[in-house]
Amino acid sequence: MDFIVAASNLRAANYDIQPADRLASKLVAGRIIPAIATTTSLVAGLACLELYKLVQDHDRLELYKNSFVNLALPFVGFSEPLPPVKKKFRNRDFTFWNCIEVEGELTLAQLIEHFRLVHEVDVISLMEGARTLYDADTSYPQNRMNLDVSEIVELVSKAKIDSGKSALMLQVMAKDLNSGAEVEVPEVRYVLRR
Repeated sequence: MDFIVAASNLRAANYDIQPADRLASKLVAGRIIPAIATTTSLVAGLACLELYKLVQDHDRLELYKNSFVNLALPFVGFSEPLPPVKKKFRNRDFTFWNCIEVEGELTLAQLIEHFRLVHEVDVISLMEGARTLYDADTSYPQNRMNLDVSEIVELVSKAKIDSGKSALMLQVMAKDLNSGAEVEVPEVRYVLRR
Protein backbone atom coordinates (compact mmCIF):
# COMPACT_ATOMS: atom_id res chain seq x y z
CA MET A 1 0.00 0.00 0.00
CA ASP A 2 2.92 2.35 0.73
CA PHE A 3 4.17 1.91 -2.84
CA ILE A 4 0.70 2.65 -4.28
CA VAL A 5 0.46 5.86 -2.22
CA ALA A 6 3.99 6.95 -3.19
CA ALA A 7 3.59 6.11 -6.90
CA SER A 8 0.17 7.75 -7.20
CA ASN A 9 1.40 10.91 -5.45
CA LEU A 10 4.44 11.08 -7.76
CA ARG A 11 2.10 10.80 -10.74
CA ALA A 12 -0.18 13.44 -9.19
CA ALA A 13 2.76 15.82 -8.80
CA ASN A 14 3.78 15.20 -12.42
CA TYR A 15 0.32 16.13 -13.74
CA ASP A 16 -0.50 18.89 -11.21
CA ILE A 17 -3.19 16.76 -9.54
CA GLN A 18 -3.92 17.13 -5.83
CA PRO A 19 -1.99 14.39 -3.93
CA ALA A 20 -3.94 11.92 -1.78
CA ASP A 21 -3.13 10.66 1.69
CA ARG A 22 -2.87 6.97 2.63
CA LEU A 23 -6.54 6.67 3.62
CA ALA A 24 -7.84 8.25 0.39
CA SER A 25 -5.55 6.00 -1.67
CA LYS A 26 -6.77 2.95 0.24
CA LEU A 27 -10.41 3.92 -0.46
CA VAL A 28 -9.71 4.22 -4.20
CA ALA A 29 -7.69 0.98 -4.27
CA GLY A 30 -10.42 -0.80 -2.29
CA ARG A 31 -12.97 -0.09 -5.01
CA ILE A 32 -10.85 -1.75 -7.68
CA ILE A 33 -9.84 -4.87 -5.73
CA PRO A 34 -12.66 -6.98 -7.30
CA ALA A 35 -11.43 -6.09 -10.81
CA ILE A 36 -7.83 -7.10 -10.08
CA ALA A 37 -8.50 -10.75 -10.87
CA THR A 38 -8.68 -10.11 -14.63
CA THR A 39 -7.34 -7.44 -16.93
CA THR A 40 -6.14 -5.18 -14.15
CA SER A 41 -3.82 -7.85 -12.75
CA LEU A 42 -2.40 -8.53 -16.21
CA VAL A 43 -1.79 -4.84 -16.88
CA ALA A 44 -0.26 -4.36 -13.41
CA GLY A 45 2.07 -7.31 -14.02
CA LEU A 46 3.17 -5.98 -17.41
CA ALA A 47 3.71 -2.51 -15.93
CA CYS A 48 5.79 -4.02 -13.11
CA LEU A 49 7.98 -5.84 -15.65
CA GLU A 50 8.74 -2.49 -17.28
CA LEU A 51 9.26 -0.90 -13.86
CA TYR A 52 11.92 -3.53 -13.03
CA LYS A 53 13.75 -2.52 -16.21
CA LEU A 54 13.68 1.12 -15.12
CA VAL A 55 14.97 0.23 -11.65
CA GLN A 56 17.78 -1.81 -13.23
CA ASP A 57 18.63 1.34 -15.25
CA HIS A 58 18.60 -0.23 -18.71
CA ASP A 59 19.41 2.41 -21.29
CA ARG A 60 18.77 0.42 -24.48
CA LEU A 61 15.32 1.32 -25.83
CA GLU A 62 14.81 -2.11 -27.44
CA LEU A 63 14.70 -3.76 -23.97
CA TYR A 64 11.46 -1.95 -23.16
CA LYS A 65 8.12 -3.11 -24.60
CA ASN A 66 4.70 -1.68 -25.38
CA SER A 67 2.00 -4.20 -24.49
CA PHE A 68 -1.40 -4.65 -26.13
CA VAL A 69 -4.02 -6.78 -24.40
CA ASN A 70 -7.53 -7.87 -25.35
CA LEU A 71 -8.79 -10.70 -23.16
CA ALA A 72 -12.01 -10.97 -25.19
CA LEU A 73 -10.10 -12.35 -28.22
CA PRO A 74 -7.72 -13.52 -26.32
CA PHE A 75 -4.75 -11.50 -27.56
CA VAL A 76 -1.52 -10.32 -25.96
CA GLY A 77 0.99 -8.50 -28.17
CA PHE A 78 4.26 -6.69 -27.65
CA SER A 79 6.18 -4.13 -29.68
CA GLU A 80 9.29 -2.04 -29.23
CA PRO A 81 8.58 1.61 -28.46
CA LEU A 82 9.75 4.14 -31.01
CA PRO A 83 12.08 6.88 -29.86
CA PRO A 84 10.40 10.29 -29.65
CA VAL A 85 10.51 12.40 -32.80
CA LYS A 86 13.31 14.97 -32.55
CA LYS A 87 12.69 18.52 -33.68
CA LYS A 88 14.92 21.60 -33.66
CA PHE A 89 14.38 24.88 -31.85
CA ARG A 90 17.11 27.52 -31.91
CA ASN A 91 19.77 24.94 -32.88
CA ARG A 92 18.81 22.60 -30.03
CA ASP A 93 17.04 19.26 -30.33
CA PHE A 94 13.80 18.76 -28.44
CA THR A 95 11.13 16.06 -28.24
CA PHE A 96 7.55 15.81 -26.99
CA TRP A 97 8.99 15.31 -23.49
CA ASN A 98 10.92 18.59 -23.39
CA CYS A 99 9.54 21.98 -22.46
CA ILE A 100 10.68 25.54 -21.95
CA GLU A 101 10.23 26.65 -18.36
CA VAL A 102 9.22 30.25 -17.73
CA GLU A 103 9.01 31.61 -14.19
CA GLY A 104 5.81 33.62 -13.75
CA GLU A 105 4.11 35.84 -13.00
CA LEU A 106 4.53 37.86 -16.20
CA THR A 107 2.18 40.08 -18.11
CA LEU A 108 1.32 39.00 -21.64
CA ALA A 109 3.56 41.79 -23.00
CA GLN A 110 6.46 40.63 -20.79
CA LEU A 111 6.04 37.00 -21.90
CA ILE A 112 6.05 38.00 -25.58
CA GLU A 113 9.12 40.17 -24.96
CA HIS A 114 10.80 37.27 -23.10
CA PHE A 115 10.45 35.10 -26.21
CA ARG A 116 11.75 37.92 -28.40
CA LEU A 117 14.85 38.53 -26.25
CA VAL A 118 15.72 35.04 -24.98
CA HIS A 119 14.62 32.83 -27.88
CA GLU A 120 14.73 35.36 -30.77
CA VAL A 121 11.21 34.55 -31.95
CA ASP A 122 8.12 36.64 -32.49
CA VAL A 123 5.04 35.08 -30.86
CA ILE A 124 2.18 34.58 -33.36
CA SER A 125 -0.22 32.92 -30.95
CA LEU A 126 -0.35 31.67 -27.38
CA MET A 127 -2.72 28.95 -26.24
CA GLU A 128 -3.52 27.10 -23.04
CA GLY A 129 -5.10 23.83 -24.13
CA ALA A 130 -7.90 24.75 -26.56
CA ARG A 131 -8.10 28.34 -25.28
CA THR A 132 -6.49 31.10 -27.33
CA LEU A 133 -4.86 33.61 -24.99
CA TYR A 134 -3.22 35.71 -27.70
CA ASP A 135 -3.28 35.86 -31.49
CA ALA A 136 -1.17 38.44 -33.33
CA ASP A 137 -3.86 38.80 -36.03
CA THR A 138 -6.61 39.62 -33.53
CA SER A 139 -7.06 43.04 -31.98
CA TYR A 140 -7.51 42.95 -28.20
CA PRO A 141 -8.19 45.77 -25.77
CA GLN A 142 -4.80 47.35 -24.96
CA ASN A 143 -5.14 46.44 -21.28
CA ARG A 144 -4.98 42.71 -22.13
CA MET A 145 -1.27 43.08 -22.87
CA ASN A 146 -0.81 44.41 -19.32
CA LEU A 147 -2.70 41.54 -17.64
CA ASP A 148 -0.84 38.65 -16.04
CA VAL A 149 -0.97 35.46 -18.10
CA SER A 150 -2.89 33.70 -15.30
CA GLU A 151 -5.47 36.51 -15.32
CA ILE A 152 -5.95 36.06 -19.06
CA VAL A 153 -6.42 32.29 -18.57
CA GLU A 154 -9.11 33.01 -15.97
CA LEU A 155 -10.70 35.66 -18.22
CA VAL A 156 -10.84 33.35 -21.26
CA SER A 157 -11.88 30.22 -19.34
CA LYS A 158 -14.35 32.12 -17.13
CA ALA A 159 -13.07 30.09 -14.16
CA LYS A 160 -10.47 30.50 -11.44
CA ILE A 161 -7.24 28.53 -11.73
CA ASP A 162 -7.17 25.71 -9.17
CA SER A 163 -5.19 26.83 -6.10
CA GLY A 164 -3.24 23.54 -6.14
CA LYS A 165 -2.00 24.12 -9.68
CA SER A 166 1.66 25.11 -9.77
CA ALA A 167 2.09 25.62 -13.52
CA LEU A 168 0.25 26.14 -16.80
CA MET A 169 1.22 24.33 -19.99
CA LEU A 170 1.19 26.83 -22.86
CA GLN A 171 1.52 26.21 -26.58
CA VAL A 172 3.33 28.88 -28.58
CA MET A 173 3.35 29.46 -32.33
CA ALA A 174 6.17 31.76 -33.36
CA LYS A 175 8.30 32.95 -36.24
CA ASP A 176 12.03 33.56 -36.38
CA LEU A 177 12.91 37.24 -35.87
CA ASN A 178 15.59 37.15 -38.58
CA SER A 179 14.08 35.02 -41.35
CA GLY A 180 10.37 35.43 -40.58
CA ALA A 181 9.94 31.66 -41.02
CA GLU A 182 7.57 29.85 -38.69
CA VAL A 183 9.43 27.78 -36.08
CA GLU A 184 8.25 24.93 -33.88
CA VAL A 185 8.48 25.83 -30.21
CA PRO A 186 8.52 23.25 -27.39
CA GLU A 187 5.59 23.39 -25.00
CA VAL A 188 6.02 26.08 -22.35
CA ARG A 189 5.71 25.27 -18.65
CA TYR A 190 4.63 28.59 -17.16
CA VAL A 191 5.32 28.39 -13.41
CA LEU A 192 2.72 30.21 -11.33
CA ARG A 193 3.93 32.27 -8.41
CA ARG A 194 1.50 31.99 -5.49
